[in-house]
Amino acid sequence: MKEVIITITGEQFVSLFDKDSVEFITSGSLVALEDDIYNILYEERTMYGQNTSTVMTIEPSRLTISRNGDIVSQMVFDPYKKNLCHYDTGYGIFELGISTKNFSNSFSIIGGDVSLNYTLEINNMIASENKIHINVREASNARDVKS
Repeated sequence: MKEVIITITGEQFVSLFDKDSVEFITSGSLVALEDDIYNILYEERTMYGQNTSTVMTIEPSRLTISRNGDIVSQMVFDPYKKNLCHYDTGYGIFELGISTKNFSNSFSIIGGDVSLNYTLEINNMIASENKIHINVREASNARDVKS
C-alpha cells in the first residue's frame, strides 16, 4: 500500500452552452491487486457534511467507483457498454445509466492517469455528457499528504 495524491477533474455538459467543471484533490492509498488491476482508496466529505469511503478499481479497460457511507453507489465505466446502477444520496435513490464512450489508461504501480468520456442518464433520461480525468501520484513527502 502506497500513500498517494489523487487529483480528479471533471467536466459536465448539460447543453451546448451549459458546462460545469470541478477539481478534487485528496490523499489516499494505492493498492496493487494483481497484474494491471489497482485499487485507489480515499475518504471524502461533501460540502453538506456527508462522509463517504470511496474505492476506485482500475482495470486495463474498465473503471469501477464504489462508495459507501452517507452516499452509496457503484458506478461502472466500461467502454462502449451501458451500465445501470443505483445512487443512494440518503435523501433518495436514483437509477443511473452510464454509457462510456472513450477510455484511456496509463496506470502502473507508481500511479498514472485514467481518462474517460461518458453519457449520464437519470431514470432513463439523458442528463449530461461528461469527462473525467484521474491522476494518481506517489506522495513525495509529508507535506503532500493531507486529510
